Amino acid sequence: MIPELSSMSLQPVFQTLAIIQTTVLSIIIAIYALSTQIAADRFTTRIISSVTENSSYPNTILLFTASIFLDVLGLLIFPIAPVWLNWLLLLVAVLGVCLTFGSLFYLRDELLSTTEAPSVAEVIRNGISKEAFESAVGDDETTIPFYSFFEAGRSAIREEDKDAANQLVTALCESTSRLFKEADESEEALPDEQVTGLVQILSEEKSLADETIEQGYHGLTSYLIRSLASKIETSIEHGQDAIASHGVSLCSGISEEVIERGQLVKPAWLIWEDILESAAREGLEDTLHIGTSSVSKLIDIAVENSGELDSRNLTIAYVLLTRFLKGWNTLVANHGEHITEDDRVETAPEFLWYRFFERNFESTARIIVSHNADLQIPSAGMFKLQQNMLQELSNVAKSAAEVQNDYLTKRLAKMVIEAGLGFEDNQRTRRQIVSGLTGIKSTNDCGALAVQQALSELQTPAEVNDDDDSLMPITAPWVLNFINYTFEGEEGLIEAVSQIETEMSSGDTE
Repeated sequence: MIPELSSMSLQPVFQTLAIIQTTVLSIIIAIYALSTQIAADRFTTRIISSVTENSSYPNTILLFTASIFLDVLGLLIFPIAPVWLNWLLLLVAVLGVCLTFGSLFYLRDELLSTTEAPSVAEVIRNGISKEAFESAVGDDETTIPFYSFFEAGRSAIREEDKDAANQLVTALCESTSRLFKEADESEEALPDEQVTGLVQILSEEKSLADETIEQGYHGLTSYLIRSLASKIETSIEHGQDAIASHGVSLCSGISEEVIERGQLVKPAWLIWEDILESAAREGLEDTLHIGTSSVSKLIDIAVENSGELDSRNLTIAYVLLTRFLKGWNTLVANHGEHITEDDRVETAPEFLWYRFFERNFESTARIIVSHNADLQIPSAGMFKLQQNMLQELSNVAKSAAEVQNDYLTKRLAKMVIEAGLGFEDNQRTRRQIVSGLTGIKSTNDCGALAVQQALSELQTPAEVNDDDDSLMPITAPWVLNFINYTFEGEEGLIEAVSQIETEMSSGDTE
């Protein structure tokens, strides 16, 4: 039998329960507001809203509200309610209190962990997907896809929280790399808005790299450069020229800043071989145009920032020049057979791709020669750089000979001589010219004929004008007018090179 209860005996019970739960709810809200504010200052307000919107916090608030409402209801209807209903309300109210206070133990840990870097990183991984990307680029109100995620990464870097920065940047790079692969692997052509969105993501990654450079986080800078390079190669592989070319331009900006600051971030100059070789193999015009210009500029910066005793920047220039010439070699090996002397861009785009490499090499070679002339005592790094230039350039000529292209082989053989003669007289350079031309000659009949034709043409006086595109036009008046020898193997070649160098030093042009 249910015992009799007076309104005076139950009223304090419901009132006490309501007051306790209301007080606890106020404390929870205060703690939540404080923790999210601290996290918002650490990351961004937008990212915190994304992190907390799926948490159990709203459910806990709802549970407390319902329990408090039940307590108030008990206070209001107790005097007029039947005894059994009062007991039921009391039982449910006590059960509600147990549930609400029990949820605090779970909510406490979640409130502390939700706004920490691991939770934010997990939200980034879950939030960046192909479906979310397509939705973002299709939304007129969205200017940059996943901007809040990237802003969280930038905030963590600026706050000098290296651990959080590592976790967020890793999550961003992994997620966007997956997105690029999924987007590029689509059999259908990407819509313009998706191309623009992917380009914007690359720009956001570049902004992260800029922040890491400012903070001196070299490890993160290296990771971001490799991530960008991976996305560029993915785009090249699937023929996305617009995306790849923009990425190359961004990588160039990062590499340029790293070299100028003298920071030891090796990927800044190591990534370019794969990029140029892939672009040359696939024949992506815009990527080749920007890529060759970018690497050429980076070589110029490295050379010009090196002093007489500075071998580090010359080593960087050596690596970049090697990658540039290997990319050129790949182009000739894969597309050289389609290039002829009578080609025009409209009929043979391969000729235009070839000219991207040739023009930028001419510019870079002049910078190297000029810098070498300014040094009172050329360093070992400079000798190594010029020798490597001649060796790799002769390898490009050998590739042209292997595809039986007389025109390119002859043109490249002449460039080997002109590039070598741009330097001061020294035995090592002379031997490198001899070695390079002999290698071209021994490739096959095409190489032998091209070398003979190149040397023969150098005996003909050349008219030097503003449109002269030879590698060293300043040397043309005395180099091209005084070659008179018979090509009889290496000894004849040494004699010829010596004669050219003598005429260069004398300046006699009669």
